[in-house]
Amino acid sequence: MKYLKLLFSTCITCLLLNHVAQAVPAPFFTIYGLVKDEFGYTVTPSDGTTVSFYLNGVETQTTDVSALYGNGSNYGLRIPMDSGTGDPYSPSAGVYNQPFTIRLVRNNQTLLPIEVNLPGGSWNLGNPGENMLLDLTMGTDSDGDGIPDEWERLHIVNMNSSDAINSIEDVDGTGDFDGDGVSDYDEYLASTYAFERRDKMALELIHYHSAASVAEFEFLVITGKTYKIEATTDLKSGNWQAVDMYQEMNNMDPSVGFNTHYADSVDMLNVYAPSLGDGNATFYRLRVR
Repeated sequence: MKYLKLLFSTCITCLLLNHVAQAVPAPFFTIYGLVKDEFGYTVTPSDGTTVSFYLNGVETQTTDVSALYGNGSNYGLRIPMDSGTGDPYSPSAGVYNQPFTIRLVRNNQTLLPIEVNLPGGSWNLGNPGENMLLDLTMGTDSDGDGIPDEWERLHIVNMNSSDAINSIEDVDGTGDFDGDGVSDYDEYLASTYAFERRDKMALELIHYHSAASVAEFEFLVITGKTYKIEATTDLKSGNWQAVDMYQEMNNMDPSVGFNTHYADSVDMLNVYAPSLGDGNATFYRLRVR
């Protein structure tokens, strides 16, 4: 009987030790961003595109591209995370700094986003509870300038009438094909025409209402793009912050302000933005995604 009690006690101890060695779930790690096609346009749910997440070469999660969220993204992944103190509690759970891969699937074809081949294209999980912004683009980027070959061919190579550009190998994202002062890469990001000088992204100051410390702006918006106006009082610091935009000068109640505009059509947008109000000059810039 003493032997049986000892054996039973020993087994309980073994079970407890095994339990302690098992890692416990930690808060999710969230990955979100904007999926764009090879021409720079935002992918919509009707395209039927999915985003697949891989750990150790194994697909552990997939999600459909959705309509845009409030943060200007159209996909999101919540990755289960281990505490990292023992064996994973689930085969699909990740740990801090673990490499991962993402693939896009469209029309039953698995695609590697062009961001994989750009600097910083090797991705690792962050700490549990953190968020990671990761935009994904379909297509091929042969020269690694961040612009899909398909866009370069359509907007520059096919529009070129000189001998300077004969193929996509002659196109560099730092160039300015139409000479409007905006690089070809920025034209791609903004979905403006790289071959038309009059078509470019610009934040135009219409009027500064000094009595109210409010700037009135106008800028071109393109379908599927999201826009923010950012401001700073110190250009050297690099500390820019999004400011609320208002559609009416006489109604700038915070409840009607918005710091992100999603364009569902091509239009000229007229908005009002307050200064930062600390007595210093306020500098503004337009951010598009």
